[in-house]
Amino acid sequence: MSNVPSSTTYPYEPPTIVEVLILSSYVYVLNAVGAIFETGIHADLVGYLVVGMVYGPPLGNIIPTAWLQCFTSVGYIGLILLVFQGGLVTDLYMILPNIALSLCIAVTGIALPIVLSIAYIPFALDYTFLQGFAAGASLSSTSLGTTLAVLSGNTRASATRYEEKAAADGVASSDNGPIDIRKTRLGTVLMTAALADDVVALVLAAIVPKLEGDGFTWRAVVRPVLVSVAFVICIPVLSKFIVNPLLRRATRWDYTRLRATAAFKIIATYFSRDGVYLLVLVGILSGFVTGASYAGTSELLGAYVAGCWLRATGQALLHPPASETQMPLTEPAVLSTFTAQAALPKRDTTVDEVADPFTIIFERYIELILHRILAPLFFGSVGSSIPFLNLWRPARVVWQGFVFSVLMAIGKAAAGIWWLVWPRRGANDDPSSKLSRKTGALFIGLALIARGEIALLVASLARSILQQEPGGSGTQEELYAIVMWGTLACTVGGAMGVGAIVSRMR
Repeated sequence: MSNVPSSTTYPYEPPTIVEVLILSSYVYVLNAVGAIFETGIHADLVGYLVVGMVYGPPLGNIIPTAWLQCFTSVGYIGLILLVFQGGLVTDLYMILPNIALSLCIAVTGIALPIVLSIAYIPFALDYTFLQGFAAGASLSSTSLGTTLAVLSGNTRASATRYEEKAAADGVASSDNGPIDIRKTRLGTVLMTAALADDVVALVLAAIVPKLEGDGFTWRAVVRPVLVSVAFVICIPVLSKFIVNPLLRRATRWDYTRLRATAAFKIIATYFSRDGVYLLVLVGILSGFVTGASYAGTSELLGAYVAGCWLRATGQALLHPPASETQMPLTEPAVLSTFTAQAALPKRDTTVDEVADPFTIIFERYIELILHRILAPLFFGSVGSSIPFLNLWRPARVVWQGFVFSVLMAIGKAAAGIWWLVWPRRGANDDPSSKLSRKTGALFIGLALIARGEIALLVASLARSILQQEPGGSGTQEELYAIVMWGTLACTVGGAMGVGAIVSRMR
C-alpha cells in the first residue's frame, strides 16, 4: 500500500451545528428579507444588500471569512446567469434598429458622470484632477446585473399577482397578462445601453490603476474594445449564415432512413429529451464566457451574446424560411419534446406566442435556483464588501457623499433625454409604444442610475489613487468613502426607482 502524502488529501469533517445554522439562516434570511423589500419598495436586491452587510464584515461579521470568497464565486455564477437570461429574452431584430439610440444613451451615461466628478472633486473638495477622473470612472458604469434583477423580479412578482387575481376572478391567466419589459423596445434599448456601459467601465478598470505610473499602454484600451466589437458583429453573422442553416438541416433530417441499431435507439431517445438542450445551453454559455474572458473583454458580454445567440437559434428552428416549410419532412426529433407544448408556428408568429426550446429549458431547470439561491448570494456578497461604518465618519463625508451621489444620479438620469428626442420608429404593437415618452425617459434614466458590482470593482482598483493625500484637510480614506457613498446610494435609489415606476407601468 503506497504512502500518500497527507497534503494531497482532504479529510472529511462534518460542519458544526453553528456553521449549519449560519449557512441555512443566511440563505433563508436573504430570500425572506428580499421578499419583504420586493413587497414594500419593489426592489428585492436592496434587501439582499442589507442582509449581506449585516451578516458580513461591515456590521455583524457573522459569516466566516473563508466563506465569503466561496459566496462571491458562487454568486458570480448568478450574475452571469442573470445577464444570460437578459440575452435570452432579447430580440436581436429589435436591437439592430435601435443600436444608435442605445449607443447615444450609453455614451451620455458614461461621459456625464466623469465630467461632473472632475468638476466637483477637484474644485469643491480640493482633490486632484486624476482623483476626480478616477472617482467618475468608478461611477460611470451601469450594473446590468442589477437592472436585470430588478426587471426580472418585478416581472415575476407581477405575473404572480396577475395569476392570483385571474384565478380569483375565474379568468384565463394567459389573456392580457403583465408585460415583460425586457422583451419590449424600451427594455431592449436599456439593456443594450447598460451592456455598453459595462464594457467601457471594464476598459476603464484596466486603465485607471495604471494612470499613476508608467504602466499605461494603448493595448489595454484597444484590445477589449476590438474584442467586444468582434463578438457583437461576427457571432450574429456566423449564426445567421452558417450555424442556423446547418442546425435546421440537422433537426429536419429523416432519421428513420438510418439503420435502427440498439446504440442509435438509445442516442435518439436521449436526443429527444431535455438533457440535450440543457447540455447545449450550458456548453454554449460556458464557451462564450470563457472565450470572452481569455480574449480580453467582459465575461458578462460573452454571457449576454450567448443568450442572444441561443434565442436566435431557437427561433430559427421554430421559424424556418418559407422555402424550407414546403419540404416534406418528418417531425424533428430534437423538437419532439416541445411539440406537446406548442406546435411549429408560421413565419409571422410573434416571439411571445411560442417560446424557443432554450428559453423553456432555462425556465424549467435554472430559473428557480437562480432567483432563490445564486442571485441572492451575489448581491449579498456585494453588500458584504461595502465598508458601511466608514461611510459615517468623519461627519463631513456624509454630506459630501450625498452631494456626490446626487451628481452621479443626475449624470446617469440625463441619458434618458435621448428617449424623448429620438424619432419613434418600430411596430405599434410593441407594448412600450403605449407609454408616454416622459415615462419611457424616466424609466431609462432611473434604470441607468443603479451601479453595483462593477463600480465597486473599479473603485477598488483605483483605491491607491483615491487614497492619495489631498491638497486640503481631508484624510486619505475620505474620497474612497465618498465614492462608496455614491455607489451605495445610486444602487439602492436606482433599484427602488425602477421598481416603483415598473409597478406603475403595469
